[in-house]
Amino acid sequence: KEKQKNEQLEGELENVKKEAEELQLCYKEQGEGCEEHQDKECGEHEVLDKPEFWGIRVEELSDFYDEIKENIEEYCQSHCRLGEGSKFCHVCSKGTECKYKDDHREVNCRSDVEAKGLKELEPNMHVVVAREVKPQTKESNKSFAVWKHPRGLKIDRFVTHWWGDKFGNFVETLKQALPLSVVVWVCSFALNQNQDIGTAIGDGLKSSPFAKALAEAVCQLVILGPECPVFKRSWCCYEL
Repeated sequence: KEKQKNEQLEGELENVKKEAEELQLCYKEQGEGCEEHQDKECGEHEVLDKPEFWGIRVEELSDFYDEIKENIEEYCQSHCRLGEGSKFCHVCSKGTECKYKDDHREVNCRSDVEAKGLKELEPNMHVVVAREVKPQTKESNKSFAVWKHPRGLKIDRFVTHWWGDKFGNFVETLKQALPLSVVVWVCSFALNQNQDIGTAIGDGLKSSPFAKALAEAVCQLVILGPECPVFKRSWCCYEL
């Protein structure tokens, strides 16, 4: 029975993967019409009240990844992860000899290499936000997108994805699905990551930046990731 169940699950997963490939081709065809994309901006005083202008180009995300790739991967190779969700910390695999002991930035870190329950640290969005996005935008107290574009960029696509996927995979999927000039909403870059999420959401979900941006996007791009975890994430389900 267990074998039959596993075979059934594998078959379902294969079907989902095929559907994902078809969706990706569909988005790519739609995106080809955006090759002559012209950026739409708004005033600097208006942008903070218009989530649909908190966009960033696919090309900019690709360049950003190229800049941080080596450091992020080396950092993850030097650390393990302890705990789940928001209650996690990084553990230096070399203890007090960690080369990053004075450079952990916005990460809760410890040097107890004997701790139980250690897991491999993936170079995912959690790590990228903690080590790169937060420090780079802390002084401005703005989102990465607004920090880069004070007058904002009107979004074309709203991207729904899982933060646990490797950041490199995430960027590569965007590049395969969309032209580099397309402006996307990606929550980790659209929202001020140095701000409390409750403050960012505002008075309620229907009036949240997520809802406003999604309503203004040309369409929504869903990056399923390995084993389709987006369907198990509350925020992803809300966006869908």
